Amino acid sequence: MAKNAKDVAIKSRQTKLSKKSNEELIEIIIRKDKIERNLNNQITNLKGEVNSLTNRVSNFNKDQEGNIDAIHSLKLQLSELNDAYVRDNKYSAELENKYNTLKYYAVGATFTTIALAIAIFI
Repeated sequence: MAKNAKDVAIKSRQTKLSKKSNEELIEIIIRKDKIERNLNNQITNLKGEVNSLTNRVSNFNKDQEGNIDAIHSLKLQLSELNDAYVRDNKYSAELENKYNTLKYYAVGATFTTIALAIAIFI
């Protein structure tokens, strides 16, 4: 009957351990306990780091959502300011045209007044 590798490993380990003294067996158990404690501590620390990183990612995502909302708000404000600028610019152009027209008529009226004054005094 063929033995599988697991059974052979267990038998070999039992043979090796049966040849050890009580002090050596206690040292092996203490060493294995120490290794197991260290591994458990590492697992605990890694779980804490994972939780910390998860919180950081969550906070980062919340900050990004806030930034996106702020960007949308700023876009709306910029659009409103741009519309107001365009509206004011058109109004300013209209006022400038009216001013130039009035200035033209004022110059014409001044020349007419001067011509009348000259005609009266001559």
